[in-house]
Amino acid sequence: MLSTSVSNIRRTFSPSPSWMVHSAPPPDYPFTLRFALRQGNFPSLEKKLLDITNPLSPRWRQHLAKQEVEDFMRPTNATLRAVDAFLSSYGIDLHAVHRSPALDWISVNVTVSKAEAILKTTYMLYSNVYSGKMLLRCASYDLPNEVHPHIDTIQPTNYFGPPGERESDSFRRDGLGRSCTQHCVDPLHLASPHLAMARYSVKPVRRRSQPGSVDPQYLMSVYGFMNYTPSSNRNQIAVVDFLGDRFNLDDMKSFWTKFAPYAMNSTPSIENVNGGSYPQYPGSGTYEGNLDFQYVSALTVSMWQNYSWNRPAAEMYCLPQVSNKNRYDVLLSSLLAKKDRALPTTISISYADDENSIPIDYATRICQMYAELGVRGVSVLHATGDHGVGGTTPYSCQNTGGIFVPSFPSSCPYVTAVGATRSWPEVAADFSGGGFSNYFVRPSYQDEAVSYYTSRMNGRFQGKYNDQGRAYPDISALGMTYQCIFNGTFFAFEGTSASTPTVAAIVSHLNDMTLVKQGKPLGFLNPLLYYLRGRGMNDITDGGNLGCNTAGFEATDGWDPVTGWGKRNQSLSNWIQHYITQTGSPDFPSLANIISSMNSTPGASETVVSMFPSPTNLSRSAALTVASPLVGSEWTLNAAYCTLLLFLLWFM
Repeated sequence: MLSTSVSNIRRTFSPSPSWMVHSAPPPDYPFTLRFALRQGNFPSLEKKLLDITNPLSPRWRQHLAKQEVEDFMRPTNATLRAVDAFLSSYGIDLHAVHRSPALDWISVNVTVSKAEAILKTTYMLYSNVYSGKMLLRCASYDLPNEVHPHIDTIQPTNYFGPPGERESDSFRRDGLGRSCTQHCVDPLHLASPHLAMARYSVKPVRRRSQPGSVDPQYLMSVYGFMNYTPSSNRNQIAVVDFLGDRFNLDDMKSFWTKFAPYAMNSTPSIENVNGGSYPQYPGSGTYEGNLDFQYVSALTVSMWQNYSWNRPAAEMYCLPQVSNKNRYDVLLSSLLAKKDRALPTTISISYADDENSIPIDYATRICQMYAELGVRGVSVLHATGDHGVGGTTPYSCQNTGGIFVPSFPSSCPYVTAVGATRSWPEVAADFSGGGFSNYFVRPSYQDEAVSYYTSRMNGRFQGKYNDQGRAYPDISALGMTYQCIFNGTFFAFEGTSASTPTVAAIVSHLNDMTLVKQGKPLGFLNPLLYYLRGRGMNDITDGGNLGCNTAGFEATDGWDPVTGWGKRNQSLSNWIQHYITQTGSPDFPSLANIISSMNSTPGASETVVSMFPSPTNLSRSAALTVASPLVGSEWTLNAAYCTLLLFLLWFM
């Protein structure tokens, strides 16, 4: 919300009632304040992205180089001068600030008292009533009228996050609460000016491993990539871990011994972002870290020799814990600063926030950064959360009046959102996150599929979701009973934290294939997924995604908000062997026949509507009310889908 005073514009965002004022921080407490400057020409970059990701366009997959993207993003000279003058007026040494390569982010080391003076605000320590987690935040801040149009967002300020802290849920559930007896640091007395960061993991629920549990060999068999050997030296897959999550090397080697002996002589590449650390000691692993890496490493075979591990700054387990949150902007800025050859082609992220817990100006800017990755050829897979239509925590539906809670970044139109199924044959997992954004309008590539589903809703759940918002998930895979080693013991885990690394591994295989044959990765996936209209996918017609004291959306024939559509066909492994050996001809419909059957498909020259709220109308967008029904999409992965995708790539 924005409100105007005589000379300043105040930006206000009300946190969940679960965040309570705890105490005042020390005035000399140091931290880093980050300013997101208004980018010079994002609308043109957005149109470029939608063009090069349109499989009907002659420019399909002609991704931009780092410098080309930065030229679009560079703020205008007027913006640079205005913000520099503003900071200088408070005694900030402009030679000491850190600027992103595109000059669209400025990081300033400040104290609490200095930040309060710059932003005309009061910082407080806020405590989460469910977890005890501490945040340094202000509920509002002011900017002068002449500076406000030049700044998208400033953080850490009013970004609090969901009402319940995901980090300790699993630990509390299983009686594994951590103590502060070792490897802990008092975050109020760090030598570094950076505060610890935190995020919400998407519920890797732990159970003792049982017969019939999922393992890497099972996944490779059912999704059809059993015998593929990666060949490209340019392909990289990255797994992002927040919340202090990390894999334990001893657990990882035990997992490899059982399921991936081919990986035993390899060592992952770990990249610590923003001064983070990655200590290894007995018991140092976490559920999320072990699950993500054990499966990505086993499923991508030798690809993860180029593995890039990205996680923001060090996380402390002590309470009270003061955190800068695990801000997406720090991670994405680090990725976007990479040279083109160093940038991962596939990224798996098993974390989510409630969309309504994030200020719309911050969410919009983060979504734009995901678009920057997409236009550079990166495929980003995001988990949707594990509380169905009820957001990302057990408490998300409280104080919403029964309105469904979308998750972010899944609600961003420029990530591929991953839900979950269970059993085989697959049915919908009742925890799989799905819904519609209240921040981002529905992209044109979803219009036909989503409109057909909502036309059959007959008013059900009217007023609980936004039928004009971006729908998610986009795809799904098995997310139940994954065998994982934690502290030397096998356990079974479930959640979109399990399905997302699996989908990412399959996408990484596809990226490897396209790089070898054509020198180009897939990049942003969604327009292609929706143009295919479910061809080659399993059509899941049973189940729904529970939440907010409702049964949630139902899976049905064709595209639906929980499971998607499609059918099984040939296995991916057969098609990969065909392409590698270049023998025979594909027994599949021609591209021309596929295209001709796609009614109402936008052409390459069709006008593209922006999916972002106007920067000048943030107050209106932030006050958006939910009135009519909408759903999220979920497409189920199978071998035949990969078959069709490879066919299109080969002959385009």
